[in-house]
Amino acid sequence: MPVKFQKETEILKAGSRPEEVLFLLKGSVMNVASNRILPPGSIFGEVDIIFKRERLDSYLAISDVYLLKYEIQVFQQILQDFPNIRDEVTLIATQREKMRVMYMRSDSMHRT
Repeated sequence: MPVKFQKETEILKAGSRPEEVLFLLKGSVMNVASNRILPPGSIFGEVDIIFKRERLDSYLAISDVYLLKYEIQVFQQILQDFPNIRDEVTLIATQREKMRVMYMRSDSMHRT
């Protein structure tokens, strides 16, 4: 069942323990650190689960949004039962992590 978040609601908080992966059905979400806007159809929250760490980024609803929420156990079961999905999600998570690191390096260079 879809979950609704109102505009300007923090959906995921940096520093928190990852407990879910979210699929954006409707609306727009922003990655606060990079200002990247996620359109409908985006999945987010998976990178920190894949890399087994606390959340590094916060996500903010920039409009009213509807999401599907997959609890960590369900997400991990999907990855275990469907190797092709696991491989694709791992590839995407790795690419996103590289982009995050490049953005952080670029941002810190502009501050000096």
